[in-house]
Amino acid sequence: MNNEKRIHQENHSKVPENNYELESEAETEYDKGLAEPDVFTKIKNVPSFIEVQRNLYSQKVMDKKMKRYEALKYSDEFIDGDFPVIIMVSEAKYKINSDDINVVQVSSINEFMNSINMRKKEDVKPREVSVKIG
Repeated sequence: MNNEKRIHQENHSKVPENNYELESEAETEYDKGLAEPDVFTKIKNVPSFIEVQRNLYSQKVMDKKMKRYEALKYSDEFIDGDFPVIIMVSEAKYKINSDDINVVQVSSINEFMNSINMRKKEDVKPREVSVKIG
C-alpha cells in the first residue's frame, strides 16, 4: 500500500486469538471515493478488512459500498499486493453482486473465528497406524 494511506488511530497489535496471531490497524482510510474499512487485520498472514454494519442498509446502499471496495481493489493502493478478504459483521445478510471481491458475511467475529477453527480441525487428516503383533 502506498504512502497515501492514512490511519486515524494506529493500533499495531499482535494478539493471539484461538491460536491465530492477529495484526490490526483501526480506521484505515484511502483516497476519497474508495472504501473506508473499519479495520485492516491479518489473520494467519491473510490480509482482511473488517466491516462492521450496525445499521440495516438497503441493497442499493450495499451495492454502492461494494463498488467502492472494487474501486479500492483496482486503485494504486493495491498494485503490489493481494486484495484483502472483506469480513462483514452484520445481523443482516446482503446479496453481494461482485465477482471481483471476496466477502464473508458473519453475525460476529466469534462466529468467523469459530468457522476458521472448524476448518482447521477438518483439514487434519487422521494418521495411519500400523501394529505388528508377534
